[in-house]
Amino acid sequence: MINNKTEKKKIRIEFLGILRHLRRLFYIRFRRKYVAEQLRKRKGTCKNCGCCATMIIPCKHFDKKKGECIFWQKHGHGALPPVCLAYPFDEKDKTKFAKKNCAFYWDN
Repeated sequence: MINNKTEKKKIRIEFLGILRHLRRLFYIRFRRKYVAEQLRKRKGTCKNCGCCATMIIPCKHFDKKKGECIFWQKHGHGALPPVCLAYPFDEKDKTKFAKKNCAFYWDN
């Protein structure tokens, strides 16, 4: 049994990240209309903050030292892979870090 509060917090954060990732996979695969509708409603522009690269599986194009996407720097936002372009597809899709840093938003 885990008694250390720090360890419990780490496990909780990882678990929530896995749930968010599974939700994302489910919605992109089975709720495509919803995702497309939310992307149309999304406002703001990509600021290359790296939020899309800090999901469960780290992105190989994200430079941790610089805190930015190398692919975005070379090719621009429009050339990003679909999985990146669709992040975030709604407010629930954002990580805690993204809620503070990502420039995309939706009007209620």
